[in-house]
Amino acid sequence: MKYWICLLSVLFFSCKNHTNNNDSVEYFSNGNFKKKVFINNKGKTTLNYFEHHKDLVKSIVREKDSTSHIIEYYPNNKKKRLGNYAKENLKIGKWSFFDKEGNLNDIHEYLIVDGKSYLNQRWSLGFKGDTIGGNFFELNYKDTVNKKEANRFHFFLSMPLLSNESESFIVLPKEEGEIKSDFSNRNEILWDTIFSIGTKYPKDKKLKDRNYDIVLDVFSDDVGSTNLKGILIEKNKSKSDSADFVTRELFFDIKYYVK
Repeated sequence: MKYWICLLSVLFFSCKNHTNNNDSVEYFSNGNFKKKVFINNKGKTTLNYFEHHKDLVKSIVREKDSTSHIIEYYPNNKKKRLGNYAKENLKIGKWSFFDKEGNLNDIHEYLIVDGKSYLNQRWSLGFKGDTIGGNFFELNYKDTVNKKEANRFHFFLSMPLLSNESESFIVLPKEEGEIKSDFSNRNEILWDTIFSIGTKYPKDKKLKDRNYDIVLDVFSDDVGSTNLKGILIEKNKSKSDSADFVTRELFFDIKYYVK
């Protein structure tokens, strides 16, 4: 009798671990769900569970092509974080982070730089959802302009990272299309430098303190989709004897249309 009970148990759990050719289910030793996998024309979806909660999802991962989207949860079923991975589990795009009450308190922007996931910008949010910290820039420009019409880009470094007394400037490649998609050749090419308004007009009382305002006009002779790609650099005096200054790089690739 004991033999038949054990055999039936084995058969029962074996059946539970295989549903069909495209789906699968795994269980913890306590019988709770561990993982469910579903595959269809939209891609692959994996549900991971908390071990000591019968049916509470710990994370949901949706994979398609070369990217995957993940949503993680706290044990109280509130969202913990969500964002996208590129291939090789590199974070990419904007990620959202929540506290245990479900309030959004951090947003991180990741780019692929030098083949690695790079934290490019960060927004720290208060309880009311207002921005209280981080390191990011604001930008004004036209998403559509006429051929040979100036598209004015106004960058403003809203939250400097190094110091409130640092300076900022933008570098653009001298030759269009010269910089690689992940900026890995940035130390090998020639750059044009666009200084801040404060640096350009140090003797003007109204403008000399605008070290985080950078304005440039861009013209295009070609019609169609185009982009402005470069680096916003924050620079400050170094406190170390081994270097004269330190820098922080914020990368951008801004698309717009010329008609």
